[in-house]
Amino acid sequence: MKDFYKTELGKDCVNLDISLCQWLGERMVEWSKNINSYPYEYPNVHVWQEELLIHGSNLLEYTISDKLEDHKVALAKEALYFVAENLTNLWD
Repeated sequence: MKDFYKTELGKDCVNLDISLCQWLGERMVEWSKNINSYPYEYPNVHVWQEELLIHGSNLLEYTISDKLEDHKVALAKEALYFVAENLTNLWD
């Protein structure tokens, strides 16, 4: 069990909240800058880009903030909810 935490996967699991938000946030922000399409539920690509950028940035902000900052926790949770609600739209 102790060897698990020496692996990259294990290191990620020590603070899975940070690892998850960092990984997902980075991709959402970069994708928003390079996106080629958007889901039909959105009026245009710019609205979709803005949503990805906002939520991705909120996830990244969580990784560098004091976890006790309620508003940043709330924004990160909202971003994860956005991802869950748009799971089938996360393609390009």
